[in-house]
Amino acid sequence: MKSTESFRTYYEANLLPVARELEKLRREMLQLAVWVALCVLGVVAAFLAMTIIPLLGIVLLFGMIVLLIFPANKLSRTYRTWYVRFKEDIIGSTIRFIHPDLKFDHKQGISREVFRGSRIFLQSFNKYKTDDLVWGKVDATDISFAEVHAIQVTKNKNSRTESTIFRGVFFMADFHKHFHGQTYVLPDMAERHLGVLGRFLQSINIARPSAVRMEDTEFERYFSVYSTDQVEARYLLTPAQMEQLVSIRQRVGSDIGLSFIDSKVYLTMPERKPLLEPKFWKKMDSYDDLYIHFELLNRCIGLVEDLNLNTR
Repeated sequence: MKSTESFRTYYEANLLPVARELEKLRREMLQLAVWVALCVLGVVAAFLAMTIIPLLGIVLLFGMIVLLIFPANKLSRTYRTWYVRFKEDIIGSTIRFIHPDLKFDHKQGISREVFRGSRIFLQSFNKYKTDDLVWGKVDATDISFAEVHAIQVTKNKNSRTESTIFRGVFFMADFHKHFHGQTYVLPDMAERHLGVLGRFLQSINIARPSAVRMEDTEFERYFSVYSTDQVEARYLLTPAQMEQLVSIRQRVGSDIGLSFIDSKVYLTMPERKPLLEPKFWKKMDSYDDLYIHFELLNRCIGLVEDLNLNTR
Protein backbone atom coordinates (compact mmCIF):
# COMPACT_ATOMS: atom_id res chain seq x y z
CA MET A 1 0.00 0.00 0.00
CA LYS A 2 1.12 3.54 -0.71
CA SER A 3 1.64 6.03 2.11
CA THR A 4 -0.14 9.35 2.54
CA GLU A 5 3.18 11.16 2.24
CA SER A 6 3.98 9.54 -1.11
CA PHE A 7 0.53 10.47 -2.42
CA ARG A 8 1.03 14.10 -1.37
CA THR A 9 4.22 14.20 -3.46
CA TYR A 10 2.50 12.52 -6.41
CA TYR A 11 -0.46 14.89 -6.16
CA GLU A 12 1.71 18.00 -6.31
CA ALA A 13 3.84 16.73 -9.21
CA ASN A 14 1.30 14.88 -11.34
CA LEU A 15 -2.33 15.43 -10.32
CA LEU A 16 -2.38 19.12 -9.41
CA PRO A 17 -1.54 20.41 -12.94
CA VAL A 18 -4.36 18.28 -14.40
CA ALA A 19 -6.75 19.25 -11.61
CA ARG A 20 -6.14 22.94 -12.32
CA GLU A 21 -7.04 22.41 -15.98
CA LEU A 22 -10.20 20.59 -14.91
CA GLU A 23 -11.02 23.46 -12.56
CA LYS A 24 -10.90 25.87 -15.52
CA LEU A 25 -13.31 23.64 -17.40
CA ARG A 26 -15.59 23.47 -14.36
CA ARG A 27 -15.74 27.26 -14.11
CA GLU A 28 -16.45 27.49 -17.83
CA MET A 29 -19.31 25.04 -17.36
CA LEU A 30 -20.71 27.09 -14.49
CA GLN A 31 -20.81 30.17 -16.73
CA LEU A 32 -22.47 28.18 -19.51
CA ALA A 33 -24.96 26.71 -17.04
CA VAL A 34 -25.96 30.22 -15.91
CA TRP A 35 -26.47 31.28 -19.52
CA VAL A 36 -28.54 28.17 -20.26
CA ALA A 37 -30.68 28.83 -17.18
CA LEU A 38 -31.32 32.42 -18.30
CA CYS A 39 -32.30 31.22 -21.78
CA VAL A 40 -34.70 28.68 -20.27
CA LEU A 41 -36.30 31.47 -18.25
CA GLY A 42 -36.54 33.44 -21.50
CA VAL A 43 -38.37 30.55 -23.15
CA VAL A 44 -40.84 30.45 -20.26
CA ALA A 45 -41.34 34.22 -20.55
CA ALA A 46 -41.93 33.82 -24.30
CA PHE A 47 -44.68 31.29 -23.71
CA LEU A 48 -46.31 33.67 -21.24
CA ALA A 49 -46.00 36.56 -23.73
CA MET A 50 -47.74 34.46 -26.40
CA THR A 51 -50.91 34.47 -24.30
CA ILE A 52 -50.92 38.30 -24.30
CA ILE A 53 -49.22 39.35 -27.55
CA PRO A 54 -48.89 36.24 -29.75
CA LEU A 55 -46.58 37.72 -32.39
CA LEU A 56 -44.19 39.16 -29.81
CA GLY A 57 -44.20 35.85 -27.93
CA ILE A 58 -43.36 33.86 -31.09
CA VAL A 59 -40.45 36.18 -31.98
CA LEU A 60 -39.16 36.05 -28.41
CA LEU A 61 -39.48 32.26 -28.29
CA PHE A 62 -37.56 31.83 -31.56
CA GLY A 63 -34.80 34.16 -30.32
CA MET A 64 -34.47 32.35 -26.97
CA ILE A 65 -34.23 28.95 -28.67
CA VAL A 66 -31.49 30.21 -31.00
CA LEU A 67 -29.61 31.67 -28.03
CA LEU A 68 -30.05 28.41 -26.08
CA ILE A 69 -28.78 25.93 -28.68
CA PHE A 70 -25.12 26.97 -28.80
CA PRO A 71 -24.37 27.20 -25.04
CA ALA A 72 -26.35 24.03 -24.36
CA ASN A 73 -24.34 22.08 -26.94
CA LYS A 74 -21.06 23.55 -25.70
CA LEU A 75 -22.00 22.75 -22.09
CA SER A 76 -22.70 19.14 -23.06
CA ARG A 77 -19.40 18.78 -24.96
CA THR A 78 -17.37 20.45 -22.20
CA TYR A 79 -18.96 18.25 -19.56
CA ARG A 80 -18.05 15.08 -21.47
CA THR A 81 -14.45 16.26 -21.84
CA TRP A 82 -14.26 17.26 -18.16
CA TYR A 83 -15.75 13.96 -16.97
CA VAL A 84 -13.59 11.67 -19.13
CA ARG A 85 -10.40 13.57 -18.26
CA PHE A 86 -11.21 13.27 -14.57
CA LYS A 87 -11.69 9.53 -14.90
CA GLU A 88 -8.64 8.90 -17.06
CA ASP A 89 -6.16 11.53 -15.86
CA ILE A 90 -7.07 11.66 -12.17
CA ILE A 91 -8.57 8.27 -11.20
CA GLY A 92 -6.64 6.23 -13.79
CA SER A 93 -3.40 8.00 -12.92
CA THR A 94 -3.95 7.42 -9.19
CA ILE A 95 -4.51 3.70 -9.79
CA ARG A 96 -1.28 3.43 -11.80
CA PHE A 97 0.53 5.30 -9.02
CA ILE A 98 -0.67 2.75 -6.45
CA HIS A 99 0.14 -0.22 -8.70
CA PRO A 100 1.45 0.21 -12.26
CA ASP A 101 0.23 -3.20 -13.49
CA LEU A 102 -3.47 -2.47 -12.94
CA LYS A 103 -5.87 -1.30 -15.66
CA PHE A 104 -8.93 0.93 -15.37
CA ASP A 105 -12.05 1.48 -17.47
CA HIS A 106 -14.74 3.74 -16.06
CA LYS A 107 -17.35 2.38 -18.52
CA GLN A 108 -16.97 -1.28 -17.50
CA GLY A 109 -17.87 -3.06 -14.29
CA ILE A 110 -18.48 -6.42 -12.61
CA SER A 111 -21.05 -8.54 -14.42
CA ARG A 112 -24.41 -9.24 -12.85
CA GLU A 113 -23.67 -12.99 -13.05
CA VAL A 114 -20.43 -12.68 -11.07
CA PHE A 115 -22.14 -10.54 -8.43
CA ARG A 116 -24.97 -13.07 -8.06
CA GLY A 117 -22.49 -15.95 -8.10
CA SER A 118 -20.71 -14.65 -5.01
CA ARG A 119 -23.93 -15.40 -3.07
CA ILE A 120 -23.08 -12.78 -0.47
CA PHE A 121 -26.55 -11.36 -1.09
CA LEU A 122 -29.42 -13.79 -1.62
CA GLN A 123 -32.14 -11.17 -2.14
CA SER A 124 -33.48 -10.81 -5.66
CA PHE A 125 -32.86 -7.61 -7.60
CA ASN A 126 -34.02 -6.44 -11.03
CA LYS A 127 -31.97 -3.28 -11.52
CA TYR A 128 -28.19 -3.40 -11.65
CA LYS A 129 -25.58 -0.70 -12.26
CA THR A 130 -21.81 -1.07 -12.30
CA ASP A 131 -18.83 0.97 -13.49
CA ASP A 132 -15.24 1.99 -12.69
CA LEU A 133 -13.69 -1.43 -13.21
CA VAL A 134 -10.12 -1.94 -11.96
CA TRP A 135 -8.43 -5.19 -12.92
CA GLY A 136 -5.04 -6.83 -13.34
CA LYS A 137 -2.39 -8.67 -11.39
CA VAL A 138 -0.93 -7.59 -8.07
CA ASP A 139 2.25 -9.64 -7.91
CA ALA A 140 0.97 -13.25 -8.09
CA THR A 141 -2.73 -12.49 -7.65
CA ASP A 142 -5.39 -11.63 -10.24
CA ILE A 143 -7.87 -9.10 -8.87
CA SER A 144 -10.76 -6.99 -10.07
CA PHE A 145 -13.11 -4.59 -8.35
CA ALA A 146 -15.74 -2.05 -9.32
CA GLU A 147 -18.62 -0.03 -8.00
CA VAL A 148 -21.89 -1.95 -7.92
CA HIS A 149 -25.44 -0.84 -7.19
CA ALA A 150 -28.03 -3.66 -7.02
CA ILE A 151 -31.65 -2.56 -6.57
CA GLN A 152 -35.01 -4.28 -6.18
CA VAL A 153 -37.69 -2.24 -7.96
CA THR A 154 -41.30 -2.88 -6.97
CA LYS A 155 -44.18 -1.46 -9.00
CA ASN A 156 -47.91 -1.35 -8.58
CA LYS A 157 -50.65 0.74 -10.13
CA ASN A 158 -50.01 3.85 -8.06
CA SER A 159 -46.39 3.71 -6.91
CA ARG A 160 -42.86 2.61 -7.65
CA THR A 161 -40.40 1.84 -4.86
CA GLU A 162 -36.67 1.08 -5.02
CA SER A 163 -34.86 -0.87 -2.31
CA THR A 164 -31.08 -1.00 -2.41
CA ILE A 165 -29.74 -4.53 -1.93
CA PHE A 166 -26.13 -3.38 -2.11
CA ARG A 167 -24.23 -0.26 -3.04
CA GLY A 168 -20.48 -0.02 -2.80
CA VAL A 169 -17.30 -1.79 -3.88
CA PHE A 170 -17.38 -5.40 -5.06
CA PHE A 171 -13.92 -7.04 -4.96
CA MET A 172 -12.84 -10.45 -6.26
CA ALA A 173 -9.47 -12.22 -6.37
CA ASP A 174 -7.77 -15.58 -6.64
CA PHE A 175 -7.42 -17.09 -3.19
CA HIS A 176 -4.07 -18.47 -2.07
CA LYS A 177 -5.48 -21.74 -0.72
CA HIS A 178 -7.27 -24.43 -2.72
CA PHE A 179 -10.70 -25.47 -1.45
CA HIS A 180 -13.77 -27.30 -2.71
CA GLY A 181 -16.65 -26.13 -0.53
CA GLN A 182 -18.38 -22.79 -0.07
CA THR A 183 -17.77 -20.57 2.95
CA TYR A 184 -19.52 -17.29 3.76
CA VAL A 185 -18.35 -14.65 6.21
CA LEU A 186 -21.26 -12.28 6.72
CA PRO A 187 -22.08 -9.37 9.05
CA ASP A 188 -23.25 -10.71 12.40
CA MET A 189 -26.31 -8.53 12.77
CA ALA A 190 -28.39 -11.07 14.66
CA GLU A 191 -25.98 -11.93 17.49
CA ARG A 192 -24.80 -8.34 17.76
CA HIS A 193 -28.34 -7.14 18.49
CA LEU A 194 -30.09 -10.25 19.86
CA GLY A 195 -27.32 -12.06 21.72
CA VAL A 196 -28.08 -15.73 22.49
CA LEU A 197 -31.34 -15.54 20.52
CA GLY A 198 -29.41 -14.22 17.53
CA ARG A 199 -26.96 -17.13 17.79
CA PHE A 200 -29.90 -19.55 17.77
CA LEU A 201 -31.43 -17.88 14.71
CA GLN A 202 -28.09 -18.20 12.90
CA SER A 203 -27.99 -21.92 13.62
CA ILE A 204 -31.38 -22.52 11.94
CA ASN A 205 -30.77 -20.23 8.93
CA ILE A 206 -32.11 -22.45 6.14
CA ALA A 207 -30.94 -20.11 3.36
CA ARG A 208 -27.28 -20.77 4.19
CA PRO A 209 -25.12 -23.82 4.89
CA SER A 210 -24.40 -24.81 8.49
CA ALA A 211 -23.20 -22.11 10.89
CA VAL A 212 -19.57 -22.44 12.00
CA ARG A 213 -18.59 -21.32 15.48
CA MET A 214 -15.16 -19.68 15.55
CA GLU A 215 -12.98 -19.33 18.64
CA ASP A 216 -12.07 -15.68 18.11
CA THR A 217 -14.55 -13.67 20.20
CA GLU A 218 -13.56 -10.35 18.60
CA PHE A 219 -14.13 -11.85 15.15
CA GLU A 220 -17.54 -13.18 16.19
CA ARG A 221 -18.57 -9.70 17.33
CA TYR A 222 -18.62 -8.68 13.68
CA PHE A 223 -19.09 -11.82 11.60
CA SER A 224 -21.14 -14.98 11.21
CA VAL A 225 -19.60 -17.88 9.31
CA TYR A 226 -21.51 -20.44 7.25
CA SER A 227 -19.92 -23.26 5.30
CA THR A 228 -20.60 -26.49 3.45
CA ASP A 229 -17.46 -27.87 5.12
CA GLN A 230 -16.74 -27.01 8.75
CA VAL A 231 -13.12 -28.23 8.60
CA GLU A 232 -12.41 -26.31 5.41
CA ALA A 233 -13.90 -23.12 6.89
CA ARG A 234 -11.38 -23.26 9.73
CA TYR A 235 -8.62 -24.02 7.22
CA LEU A 236 -9.53 -20.86 5.30
CA LEU A 237 -10.11 -18.65 8.33
CA THR A 238 -6.86 -18.95 10.25
CA PRO A 239 -6.40 -16.86 13.42
CA ALA A 240 -4.27 -14.39 11.43
CA GLN A 241 -6.93 -14.19 8.70
CA MET A 242 -9.68 -13.50 11.24
CA GLU A 243 -7.57 -10.81 12.87
CA GLN A 244 -7.07 -9.14 9.48
CA LEU A 245 -10.81 -9.25 8.71
CA VAL A 246 -11.59 -7.56 12.02
CA SER A 247 -8.99 -4.89 11.21
CA ILE A 248 -10.47 -4.33 7.72
CA ARG A 249 -13.99 -4.12 9.18
CA GLN A 250 -12.86 -1.52 11.72
CA ARG A 251 -11.01 0.57 9.11
CA VAL A 252 -13.91 0.50 6.64
CA GLY A 253 -16.43 1.35 9.33
CA SER A 254 -19.26 -0.62 7.71
CA ASP A 255 -20.40 -4.23 7.48
CA ILE A 256 -18.23 -6.05 4.97
CA GLY A 257 -19.14 -9.50 3.63
CA LEU A 258 -17.06 -12.27 2.04
CA SER A 259 -17.52 -15.57 0.28
CA PHE A 260 -15.03 -18.26 -0.69
CA ILE A 261 -16.24 -20.11 -3.79
CA ASP A 262 -14.37 -21.98 -6.56
CA SER A 263 -10.92 -20.96 -5.27
CA LYS A 264 -11.85 -17.28 -5.33
CA VAL A 265 -12.60 -14.78 -2.60
CA TYR A 266 -15.34 -12.18 -3.03
CA LEU A 267 -15.66 -9.16 -0.75
CA THR A 268 -18.21 -6.36 -0.50
CA MET A 269 -17.66 -2.95 1.12
CA PRO A 270 -20.85 -0.86 1.37
CA GLU A 271 -20.74 2.84 0.51
CA ARG A 272 -23.66 5.27 0.68
CA LYS A 273 -22.58 7.69 -2.04
CA PRO A 274 -21.38 7.30 -5.64
CA LEU A 275 -17.65 6.59 -5.76
CA LEU A 276 -14.80 8.05 -7.81
CA GLU A 277 -16.98 10.80 -9.27
CA PRO A 278 -16.05 14.48 -9.92
CA LYS A 279 -17.97 17.09 -7.94
CA PHE A 280 -19.44 19.79 -10.16
CA TRP A 281 -20.07 22.19 -7.28
CA LYS A 282 -16.63 21.88 -5.64
CA LYS A 283 -13.14 22.95 -6.68
CA MET A 284 -11.30 20.31 -8.67
CA ASP A 285 -7.81 20.99 -7.34
CA SER A 286 -8.59 20.32 -3.67
CA TYR A 287 -6.06 17.90 -2.17
CA ASP A 288 -8.55 16.65 0.41
CA ASP A 289 -11.11 15.65 -2.22
CA LEU A 290 -8.55 13.82 -4.36
CA TYR A 291 -7.14 12.14 -1.26
CA ILE A 292 -10.57 10.57 -0.62
CA HIS A 293 -10.34 8.82 -4.01
CA PHE A 294 -6.77 7.73 -3.32
CA GLU A 295 -7.68 6.36 0.10
CA LEU A 296 -10.54 4.25 -1.33
CA LEU A 297 -8.43 2.85 -4.17
CA ASN A 298 -5.46 2.23 -1.88
CA ARG A 299 -7.73 0.37 0.53
CA CYS A 300 -9.17 -1.84 -2.24
CA ILE A 301 -5.82 -2.66 -3.85
CA GLY A 302 -4.34 -3.17 -0.38
CA LEU A 303 -6.78 -6.05 0.24
CA VAL A 304 -4.26 -8.30 -1.52
CA GLU A 305 -1.78 -7.55 1.24
CA ASP A 306 -4.38 -7.47 4.01
CA LEU A 307 -5.72 -10.91 3.09
CA ASN A 308 -2.23 -12.27 2.39
CA LEU A 309 -3.34 -13.35 -1.09
CA ASN A 310 0.15 -13.44 -2.61
CA THR A 311 1.34 -16.23 -0.31
CA ARG A 312 1.14 -19.50 -2.23
